[in-house]
Amino acid sequence: MKKYFALLLLPLAVACSKGPKEAVLAGKLVNSVDKSAYITSNNVTDTIKLADDGTFTYKVMLNKPQLYKLNVSRTQTVLYLAPGDSSYIEFDVSAPLDGPTFSADNKDIHSNIFKRKMYIRNNVGNWRGIYGLDLEAFTQKIDSLQNALNSMIDSLQSDSKDIISLEKERVKYQILSFKANYPEYNSYFSGKPFSIDSADYSFLDDVNMNLGDKLMFDDYADLVSKYLQLKMEKNTKLKGIEDKDAVERLPIEFHFIDSLISDAKVRDFLKMQKLEEEIQFGDFYRINSIVDSYLTSCQTPAFKDAVSSLYNKKMTLAPGQQAPVFTYNDINGKPHSLTDFAGKLVYIDFWATWCGPCRHELPFLEQLQDAYKGKNIVFVSVSLDDNFEAWKKMEEEKEMKGVQLHADGAWASDVAKKYQIKGIPTFFLVGADGTIIAPNAPRPSSDEIKPLLNEELSKL
Repeated sequence: MKKYFALLLLPLAVACSKGPKEAVLAGKLVNSVDKSAYITSNNVTDTIKLADDGTFTYKVMLNKPQLYKLNVSRTQTVLYLAPGDSSYIEFDVSAPLDGPTFSADNKDIHSNIFKRKMYIRNNVGNWRGIYGLDLEAFTQKIDSLQNALNSMIDSLQSDSKDIISLEKERVKYQILSFKANYPEYNSYFSGKPFSIDSADYSFLDDVNMNLGDKLMFDDYADLVSKYLQLKMEKNTKLKGIEDKDAVERLPIEFHFIDSLISDAKVRDFLKMQKLEEEIQFGDFYRINSIVDSYLTSCQTPAFKDAVSSLYNKKMTLAPGQQAPVFTYNDINGKPHSLTDFAGKLVYIDFWATWCGPCRHELPFLEQLQDAYKGKNIVFVSVSLDDNFEAWKKMEEEKEMKGVQLHADGAWASDVAKKYQIKGIPTFFLVGADGTIIAPNAPRPSSDEIKPLLNEELSKL
C-alpha cells in the first residue's frame, strides 16, 4: 500500500498546469497466467507489463475523462481515467465473478460499473434468453433493464459528474445495441429466415453517427458499424460487392463511407475496421497500395499507428517469408518440428475441438489426406485446445489422420503468437523450402485447395 500512496502523488506535479494532464492507473492482478495485460480505449490497445507479483503502473496524458478496458487472462474490467487522477485496482483474475477492488479516484464509479455488469449478466441471461423473446416481451425486458441501470447510476454520490454523465450515455448505447441486434438474432433463434428489408431499423436514423469521441464506447462503435452495414446492404449500387476482390472492393467501400459519414474520426474508424479484417483474414499482402493510401489520408494518429503496426507485423507472414518454426508433441508424447518436414509441402490446420467450423472441416480434411496419400505433402493439425484431455479424447475416438499436435498454452502458445492466429480454423501452406506459400490458405472444403496443392506439388 505504501507504493500505492506514492503513486497517488505522481500527478500532483502537473495538476496545476494547463492542457493535458497525467492520469495514473496502478494495481495488482493476482493469479494471472499472463505476463502482460492489455488496456484499450478508442479501439486502440496498449500493452502493460506485469511484475512478477502482478503489480503494474500505467500512465497516460489526457485532457478529459476517457473510458478504458483492462484485459488480462480473458477477463475485462471497464474503468475511467481522468486528467490528474490516480486509480488503483486489485483483482484476482482466477475469480472473475468476485470482481475487482477499487481504491482512490473514481472508486465508487468503478465499483458501480462492475455491479451493473453483473446485473446485466444475471438478468439478461444468455443470448437466447433475450433475443429469443417476441418483440413485445423483448421491448419490456430492455426497457426494464435500462431503467434499472440508470437507477443504479443515479444512486452514485460522486463529485465526478462528467463521468456519471458519460455512463448515462454508455447505458443509452448499450440499450440501442441490444435493439440493433434483435432482428437478426431473433430470426436465428426462432429458426426464421432473416430479411433486412422486413426488419425495422428506423430508430438508428435518430442516432448521431458522427460522434468520434463516443467511439470509446464499444456499443456506440458497434452501432456505427451496424449502421454502415445496413446502408451498404440496402444500396442497390453495392449489391454483390462482398464477392469482389479486396483490391477492387475496399476503395468502393471507402468511397461509400466518405459519402455517408462526415466526422473524420468515425470515417477513419470504419475504414480501419475494414482494413483490419482484410489484414487478419484476407490476402493482406495484395493491398499494400490501399494501406498506404489510408495511412496518408487518416486524420486519427492512433488509428494510423494501429493499422501500420498490424500490417507490418502481418507482412512477416507474407508469401516468401520463412515460416515460423514450432515443435510440439503428438498424443504419444513424441515431438514433431516443422523442420522435420523439409523437402515436403506442409498444410497446417490451426483448430480446436470446441470450434464448430473447425469440426465441419474435419471430414473434408480427411478426404484431402486420402486424395494425396503418398504425395510429397504432410498434413499437420495444431490444436489450440485449453483442455488437453478433450483433445486427447477426440484424437483417440476418431483416430484422426495426419500429424496431430497439441500447442501448450493454446491461444497464448508460442505458435499461435508467431502465426498471429486470431480465429480458427486457420490454414497455412508451407513450401518444401520452409517458406510460406499461402497464409490464410483455402480450407479443405473449398474448391480452391486442390488446384493450389496440385500446382505446388508439380514444382517439386
